[in-house]
Amino acid sequence: MSDRIDRCETCTWWERQGATLSSAARDPGAADDVGTCQAYPPDLQRVAFGAVGYFPVTHASRFCRDWQERVDDPDDGEREPVPDGTVVPFRSAA
Repeated sequence: MSDRIDRCETCTWWERQGATLSSAARDPGAADDVGTCQAYPPDLQRVAFGAVGYFPVTHASRFCRDWQERVDDPDDGEREPVPDGTVVPFRSAA
């Protein structure tokens, strides 16, 4: 592992065990030291039924120029659950 502090695992853009497919939340089958970089929108790739977005998969020990310090998060990036019955409005262009 690298001695640098500005590694993927300490970056705010990196999600441990993050799903490669942008429409998914997490990949429980991924190794603990693998995640996805979400610094930029996902890359679109054509599939039979249209296009899907993929985030790049990176190892925890990698680093790049877009590194930004992660703010301590007590639940290690877990998304907050939406309470049952809560409706989240969709922002429209109108």
